Amino acid sequence: METVILVSVLSTIGVVAVLLSVAVAFIKLKRKVDVNDLERQIRSIYESIEYERRNVSEELKNVHYRIEHDNNNIHQVIDNVRSNVYGHIDSRVDKLESKIKLITPSEKDK
Repeated sequence: METVILVSVLSTIGVVAVLLSVAVAFIKLKRKVDVNDLERQIRSIYESIEYERRNVSEELKNVHYRIEHDNNNIHQVIDNVRSNVYGHIDSRVDKLESKIKLITPSEKDK
């Protein structure tokens, strides 16, 4: 009988000790790992990712605008050069044609 009482008292003390050690461990861990701090850090990471995404999106829009603007400018320059070349060729052809017309009647006279 005494043994049963002694075993039950010791097992009760053991259970209380285990529960107490678990409670102490949770209290110490709670101080080290604050859930609110963890949530703040996660929120901060998401906000920084969103901020970077917006910046990248804005930079891509700027790059697209610059490429489009440069493309339009290049097309204008090419059109101007082409017009100048066509004009120059046309004037040279007209000059050549006028010289041919001058030469052709004199040869018929011979």
